[in-house]
Amino acid sequence: MADIHNPFTPDFREFVTIFHDEAPVKNRFCETPMDPMSGGPAMTHSINYRSEPMRNRMHLIMEGIVCPECEGEEVHHDSWAFGDPPETILPRAYVADPVRWHVVHGAAKETHVFHLHLHQWYDERNHSDSRLVDSRGFGPGQTFSFDILYGAGSLQKAYGDVIYHCHLYPHFDEGMWGILRVHDVLEDGSRCYPDGSPLTPLVPLPDRKPPRRPTPKRPGFPFFIPGKVVCKSPVPPIGWDRILPITQLEKNALAPNWKEGALFTNATPKNAPIRRYDVVAIQMPLLYNTAGWNDPEGRLYVLAEDEYAVTHGLKKPEPLFIRATAGECIEIHFTNKLPEQIGPNAFEHLVNTLFCGTHVHLVKFDPLSSDGSNVGWNYFTGAAHNQTVIFRWYADIDLKTIFFHDHLFANTNQPHGLYGGLIVENAGSKFFSPEGHVLYKAGTQALITKI
Repeated sequence: MADIHNPFTPDFREFVTIFHDEAPVKNRFCETPMDPMSGGPAMTHSINYRSEPMRNRMHLIMEGIVCPECEGEEVHHDSWAFGDPPETILPRAYVADPVRWHVVHGAAKETHVFHLHLHQWYDERNHSDSRLVDSRGFGPGQTFSFDILYGAGSLQKAYGDVIYHCHLYPHFDEGMWGILRVHDVLEDGSRCYPDGSPLTPLVPLPDRKPPRRPTPKRPGFPFFIPGKVVCKSPVPPIGWDRILPITQLEKNALAPNWKEGALFTNATPKNAPIRRYDVVAIQMPLLYNTAGWNDPEGRLYVLAEDEYAVTHGLKKPEPLFIRATAGECIEIHFTNKLPEQIGPNAFEHLVNTLFCGTHVHLVKFDPLSSDGSNVGWNYFTGAAHNQTVIFRWYADIDLKTIFFHDHLFANTNQPHGLYGGLIVENAGSKFFSPEGHVLYKAGTQALITKI
């Protein structure tokens, strides 16, 4: 990590991330690490010679040292429960700081997919006509560089903790992840994080206006969040199907134009059209082909209005594809109706899947209330069984097909089918059923007319 100063170009933060895979490691007892769930030898994937695998944090939960109410994967990246990962995988910036990122594959065995939440970049740096991405696959010996579009915090100037990781889920379960921390107030080294660890100073870039100083009424991230150390992070105070308390510090931190699902940063312009989807996560048997391949515990997203038809055989189950046009706000009312357990079966052990959410790519959102994940000192943005939560996304341009999925029990839920897509077309587009007779809200096929 470095700050780059050039008298002829804007200053910027520069980060280097090196991926290493399947490193031969020993634990603190000089033994081969074992997976506490399977009982077998565990693999390790790392970044910049550091790794925070789920197995280490599971041991702390199972031994009762931290987070007695935690299950496992839903708190893997939770700093309230475990503290921060090492600083070598925790780059930091202020809102809107220019950032250049170099990603290196320093291993020889596997392909990886680098994914950075919240932000986007041009696939070919300095070529604004190339595609907009937030993920990129790369193999042994490869490297690529990118400039974060709009700087840290993206177009909406969001702040908070932003995870980056290999998007192959076993790899980030085995330690291949880190956090980009975007600060909203000046950090001069005089404070500590909630767990007492020092908050080291972050010097503002010389050619940029320094951020405001923290005050007792507006202390900045994460000090307005009412979390408890060694416990699971709290949920946002607004945007749920039940009344939750809100502290004065949280009220002070709300964005002037806050809405449910966009409490602290609202990317949606004032008069943008809102397209609402009521989405439900359900479990049902899924038949994959005429040969009889099936999953008796299939999991999928469906529209609430289609839930009865899908579960009673009146409508064929399929991956959920919802649609929007550029310039629209997508308001997701998400309800988790998944069972709280899955397995055991021939392929996996019994897993308690107590929470679920929707993490989306490429669109703009508030990471503190709509990321659908649990990262660092952020809030926990997911729904427990039979709970409903509101996520708010803004499609600033026509992004075409976008992936969304559960991020809280990703290693369990996605292999069973819990993923979907958001298709963002040009402004003014209309969606009809494939026959062209009726306006269409969702589906894998549609007839699209454009102005």
